[in-house]
Amino acid sequence: MFCVAMEKDELLSQAKQARFERELDKKKERSAIAIQAVAKGYLVRKRLKSSIVEEINGNLCLSEENSSTIGAVEVYKIVRKYLAVFHGEHDAMLEIIIRYILSSMESNQPRCWYVSVALSRQHALDWIRHIKRLLMECSAWLRKLNPASPSDSRHMTLCLHMLITFTDTASWKLVQSKGVTDQLKTNLIQICHNILGHLHTNGLYLVLQEVLLKGLARSSPQLKRSSLSSLLTLSLRPLIAADFSPTLLANYVVHILSIPSLLHHSAAISPECMELCKRHSLLAHCLQLLSVEQSLKIAFNSLEGTYALCLLANLIQLGQSDQTGLTNNLSLFIGVIAALLEKCKSYVSSKRSNLTSWHPVLGWFNQPTDSRIYEAMPVVGRQLRLLWQTDMVSLLLDASMGQTETPPVVVTANHKRGNADSGKKPFGFMKGTSLLRKGNKVSAKDIICFISTPQVELVCRVASLYGSCLSTLSQLRLDILSGLAFHPDLLLRVWHFLCVLSGGNFRLLGDVVLSEPDIRLRVEPLLVLFADAAAHLVGVLDETEIYVDEKPFRLDDLNSMGLLLNWTLFHLVWNHLELVDSHPTLFSSLHSLLVLLYDKDSRRTFLADGSWVVKELRAPAFLAEQERGSRRSHLLLHSIPHVLEHRDRVTLFRKLVARERESLTTGGRGGRNSAVLRTVVTIRRDRVVEDGYEQLARLEPRSVKGVIRVKFVNAQGLDEPGIDQDGVFKEFLEETIQRVFDPGLNLFKLTSSNQLYPSTSSSIQESHLQLFEFVGKMLAKSLYEGLLVEVPLATFFLSNILGKQRATYSSMDDLPSLDQDLYKNLTFLKH
Repeated sequence: MFCVAMEKDELLSQAKQARFERELDKKKERSAIAIQAVAKGYLVRKRLKSSIVEEINGNLCLSEENSSTIGAVEVYKIVRKYLAVFHGEHDAMLEIIIRYILSSMESNQPRCWYVSVALSRQHALDWIRHIKRLLMECSAWLRKLNPASPSDSRHMTLCLHMLITFTDTASWKLVQSKGVTDQLKTNLIQICHNILGHLHTNGLYLVLQEVLLKGLARSSPQLKRSSLSSLLTLSLRPLIAADFSPTLLANYVVHILSIPSLLHHSAAISPECMELCKRHSLLAHCLQLLSVEQSLKIAFNSLEGTYALCLLANLIQLGQSDQTGLTNNLSLFIGVIAALLEKCKSYVSSKRSNLTSWHPVLGWFNQPTDSRIYEAMPVVGRQLRLLWQTDMVSLLLDASMGQTETPPVVVTANHKRGNADSGKKPFGFMKGTSLLRKGNKVSAKDIICFISTPQVELVCRVASLYGSCLSTLSQLRLDILSGLAFHPDLLLRVWHFLCVLSGGNFRLLGDVVLSEPDIRLRVEPLLVLFADAAAHLVGVLDETEIYVDEKPFRLDDLNSMGLLLNWTLFHLVWNHLELVDSHPTLFSSLHSLLVLLYDKDSRRTFLADGSWVVKELRAPAFLAEQERGSRRSHLLLHSIPHVLEHRDRVTLFRKLVARERESLTTGGRGGRNSAVLRTVVTIRRDRVVEDGYEQLARLEPRSVKGVIRVKFVNAQGLDEPGIDQDGVFKEFLEETIQRVFDPGLNLFKLTSSNQLYPSTSSSIQESHLQLFEFVGKMLAKSLYEGLLVEVPLATFFLSNILGKQRATYSSMDDLPSLDQDLYKNLTFLKH
């Protein structure tokens, strides 16, 4: 029984083993067949490739003996075989094929023209699909090439030639031959458009973008003239074929027009491409697209911030080269450029952080920057500078204000020279202006109506454009201000424009601007731009230019300008204090120019005495507000104190000193046991400075402001008789200041005009810095006590002591007080 069971198990095991062996044999057989198929397929393909290569070398390899004499159909069949076998292999064979096809297109035998295959009904559709495939291979090969390599540059030229040839019929001899009907020409053009559409759908602009970035995103271009011209022509052809459809144009703007320094190098290397852009009104089409808020938003969001800046630079270059198109689309140009600047500004940061990176044009930037294009940023900067160069500024001025051949007549309330200039022609925008008619009284309503006109709005938009440049392109701010300030007639024309707006009543203009929100919103950019540019210019004008040549502004103009700014700022601080916080740029710009003009007038008067004082500001009311701690009185006193009479300012200062003295009593203000802080010092006559320094230099400021009693000791060591009721202390101050400012002590030196300034060799005195501090305290004590001391400080040193800021101060004005010869030499070089 057990034997039978064992035989059965053994039998089943053997059967199972047999099945396994049979399955294994079948797998081996299938594997062998598969290996043989792969091997045979490889060998067949290898033989086929070899035969195709031999066929190409035998029939398509050009030489002096062998030219393109094979029929186009035979060539088509050979190339078709190649494309069927070789997938994405950009080797010497593809180069041979391309060269032969291009050569065939130049042949004098019609049967050799490669495009003639499209005329065959049998092969037409297949040939169109075939040529699309061949051009796609050229496009893929083009993307891999590096224009900096000589061999790659040669292959790039070849691929571009192929793409250029078969995307337009202009170079086809078939089209130029006799007997070709218009219908056939139209059909061939349609084939080219079909090919362009296929290339665009499969990423033509991405390929061109990659190639252009490799060749142009650097300090010097790596693309040859022919290559750059072909790339730009190829990028424009889909647009032209589609009649600048919005979708294609948006892709062009994002991928091509955002290439750094693209049009700068095009203008320098390939001017014919710029002519092509002008001929097809590329600027107008781009502006119309980007003037739509949604299109602009999509384009900007598709670009990294730096590429948006490059797009802005290329649009400016395009506008500079196509001035007719710019003039015809001025409003669109201003709107698009300003909008792009505002978009870029949204990513600009005022300070460094972990989320920012440094940008050579925008400063601290909140977006990551493509490191590949850093080399091209200097060139992008040169493109941006076109916007404030003389030609572009003049074009914008002429388009918005009108043209003039002579300097404008500046109409002011205090105009004294109108008769001499009455024959000059006004600007175009002045024609028909009722505000300036003789005897016409201007009202606020007149000014509001005039500012609301489209012409004035256009001028203000131009000003807003340059204001956006100043606020966004932070690293180019000085360059922008220099371009605007030193333009031959920009400031004069803008000033004349402001005179026209005011109708000669500057106070009324200031009141209207500050009181009417809509008017302020429109005119503020113009006022800020004029103030910034004028401050930049006035700061470097010397006395000859201002008072003798009267260029660029006449003294009457400066007079009216000072009155306008003085009243507007007073009105802003005193009656519209909230605008100082909500419009800080307006306040700071107007204030900078006003302080410069006031400083110029203080040195050499061009305004009548008392012109800076605002009569409407009553001293008692102001002093009362100051005592209450009013913010507007504090701001006015800090920013434009000259609107108050000098005696009123002195009175206020003495009141402040008296109030502080009351607070310095030891028992507190008004206390029964209050007592004034007193300090008694003993001074030897022969050591006035030394003893004063030793006893007073270390006093706390509170004690220095208190009462200081001086007891003099004569040479014999005896106390000098006398009661100090400020007279002895005044004598001590006078003697101290006289000895300290003596050039023999070597703390101070004399200029050629006998004015004092710190000596560069003062360090020979022990503790010379502490001595300077002591001298400062003694001068401050003199002012505090109301004592008059005569110290002829050099003006450049006095300006430094007063802490004048660079924005409201010109160091050139003070240079004569330091070195008259240096000032004369620099002025000579300047002129």
